[in-house]
Amino acid sequence: MCGLGKGEGILMGAQSILARVRHRFSFSNQGSTTENHLRHTSMVLACLVAVIVAGCSTASRHGTPSLAHDGHEGKVSQGLASHSIASPHESKSAKHLLDIPHHPSIDAWTFHYSEKNPRSFQILLERAEAYVVPAQEIFARKGLPRELVYVALVESGFRPTARSHANAVGMWQFIPVTGERFGLQQNEWLDERRHPFKAAEAAAEYLSHLYDLFDCWALALASYNCGENRVRSVLDRTGLHTFWELQEKGYLPAETRDYVPKVLAAVRISRDPVRYGFRYQPCQYEPWFETVLVPGGLKLCWLSERVGVDQTTLLNHNPELSKAHIPPYVLSYELCVPLGTREAVVAVLGNNFLVEELRSFQVNMGSSGALALGAAASEAFHEPVKPVAYSPRRGETVQNIAKRFRLTAGEGYAGGQSVASRN
Repeated sequence: MCGLGKGEGILMGAQSILARVRHRFSFSNQGSTTENHLRHTSMVLACLVAVIVAGCSTASRHGTPSLAHDGHEGKVSQGLASHSIASPHESKSAKHLLDIPHHPSIDAWTFHYSEKNPRSFQILLERAEAYVVPAQEIFARKGLPRELVYVALVESGFRPTARSHANAVGMWQFIPVTGERFGLQQNEWLDERRHPFKAAEAAAEYLSHLYDLFDCWALALASYNCGENRVRSVLDRTGLHTFWELQEKGYLPAETRDYVPKVLAAVRISRDPVRYGFRYQPCQYEPWFETVLVPGGLKLCWLSERVGVDQTTLLNHNPELSKAHIPPYVLSYELCVPLGTREAVVAVLGNNFLVEELRSFQVNMGSSGALALGAAASEAFHEPVKPVAYSPRRGETVQNIAKRFRLTAGEGYAGGQSVASRN
């Protein structure tokens, strides 16, 4: 970097050159032409010195980082003018707003997505179109930026069945303990981390909690990736205040240092996909599914045969189901079916004698489970879960027990001595 001392050195050198020029011309013709040449040379040298000194002074004041893109100044640079500059003391924006700062790492990932790997990113955007609008409605209802749904693009590429090496599952990549913390059931029958929209509800609640902790979306996103306790510990230990400081000094895991700019780059592109060369129109979303209440234990193969929808299609519409039937421990379940098939499902289930036979079995089988379903009902329903004895703890109420087993108080057996197991 040029400094003031170096500028003074350049000035002294220029003055020396000018003196030698004057000395040379002092032995030649002193006519008007020579005098004009001397005056012109002096003016050029003076201007050159002024430009060099000013340039050095400017460089010493502004150390703007350059993009590591071989001088690329195309699509990435077009979108930067409207973004704020990331600084050690970022101004706090409202919770429902997501600001994208001008930062080299965000620019680098924007370039990566749009220039180095556009085909893969286009595939992710096309997959996102099936989920973005319903997920955005969930985030908006909770007072969060709608664009935070692109966390799922970075986490899983909008794949509901994604699973990481750390056993994080689903579109929003919840590990088991965090999924349970935010109300996502996980047992042998289903894993709600794979449910695109139940998991979106949980992700929105978690991100809202993280923002309330850090009052900053960059730190909230970092915490979503590596854990709130880790981020808080690093901030307390270093005395730093922003994600960008932690990133620059390497205090966070490499994955997290890339994670936040990845999400913000994806959001930047989503705001103006055409500018970055992508085809993406989530606003033209058309619903592709509808829901219908079905009884617990219902076999999907039985339903598939009667409504003309392939069982694989039903399972794809309900990725949270671990088996090809509805969990038998629930009285009813909200099943996702292809658009236009809800009425057919309702009509099939309108044959209530099957449902009533199942309910009678559930209520009357007692602790031994010795009774059996009738032939017709056993074809349609999985055997209900046997009840288990439960000894209430001191101070527990029926409501506490029902909540523990995800039941309403009225679903327990007479006398409150046993409840249906939910594994």
